[in-house]
Amino acid sequence: MPVAPNTASSMIVRTASNPAYTIYNLGQNQILLGQDIITSGQLGSDFNFAGPGAVVWDFPQNTLDLWVSHPSTIVVGGSGGTTFSVPVTQFVVYNINGNTITGSSPLGEIGQDWQVQGIGYFFRDPSLGQGDLLTRNVSNNTATYLAYDTENNQFNSFIVAAKVGANFNTAGLGAYFTLSGSTFAQLMVLSDGVGGLWEYAYSNGTLVNSQLFATIGNGKDWEVLGLGHFSSQFGLNMIVRNIDTQQVWIYDVIQTGTGYAAQLSSAVSPGQTQPGVLGPIGLEWKVAGIAPLNANLFPANLVTDDLVMRNTNTGALQAYNIRSDTLTGSAALTPPAANPIAATSTVGGMAVDFSPQASGSTSQLVQAMAGIDPGSGAAGGLNAAPLGADSSQQSFLTTPQHG
Repeated sequence: MPVAPNTASSMIVRTASNPAYTIYNLGQNQILLGQDIITSGQLGSDFNFAGPGAVVWDFPQNTLDLWVSHPSTIVVGGSGGTTFSVPVTQFVVYNINGNTITGSSPLGEIGQDWQVQGIGYFFRDPSLGQGDLLTRNVSNNTATYLAYDTENNQFNSFIVAAKVGANFNTAGLGAYFTLSGSTFAQLMVLSDGVGGLWEYAYSNGTLVNSQLFATIGNGKDWEVLGLGHFSSQFGLNMIVRNIDTQQVWIYDVIQTGTGYAAQLSSAVSPGQTQPGVLGPIGLEWKVAGIAPLNANLFPANLVTDDLVMRNTNTGALQAYNIRSDTLTGSAALTPPAANPIAATSTVGGMAVDFSPQASGSTSQLVQAMAGIDPGSGAAGGLNAAPLGADSSQQSFLTTPQHG
């Protein structure tokens, strides 16, 4: 079935009991249509979204990809011909086009002590390849990050994306690229817990630089809500929230001679007097996703993301429109009566959707818009926790298994 007319992005939601997965087409600051794509019984109840940002756009295949995972075991050979079972997490990807699943494939397995941090583009830019899985493990007071190349719906290889102190946690992922397409970098931003944000930039599976990205307060009073493309003038933007005042701020990510840096925006939003301030968003609102919510996806150089927040008490969704680094409006996203969203349901994320009713060059768009949101975010009062941190002390990692 084609997506609803005027669809710009789509969101996938999982019910809590008798798990079913429903896709919602978003456009014109509305939820235009809801449709079940996986009903209860078709996927085991122990499957869930594969961490933050489980919904991403796969440009080469022109599909919306849904990533799910569940605990499992594999049999490993030991010495003397013995075997033993090893607990793992199994990952499966579903390719979706026009609100219809066009295929699915086991991606592989990793050790259960590795926690998903998000999905980004570490090995190739979004116009050329599928998203890559970022995982984190803590052992001996060291946090290790691994990025898996998942081209062609399988784990092919991985790189050690970073080794840092256990005090470092994931703040967000974002794709930086110039409008001309001459520069692309997948940024992983880590927080050191005392106000320092450190960027790790990757291109073609290689770390190209890492350095202090920005210093914000003392680290305990601020949280990164997400990275996205909120201005056509910058390759990437970052949104943060002050926990004490609940004020939300926007930063521009710029390329420097040695790497990348975040600087507070000089834009002034309507009703505000201080540059860079978007306004307050209550802490009860968490990021549901970052993606375009308006139907006009062209011209590509004018496409920007919107921020969607979800109320943790009621499950309500609120869209925040951000243009040229300023908050230009806000609207409640009300699901259709036939496909309500319960407060106990889980939002897996959202991404730009070029299914049948949308046309044009996806490669042109991906070069012009800020990256697809690989992580989870908050919006409604702009409030979202940083991507989850793992406290596991195990270090076992299985090699990729192909299904």
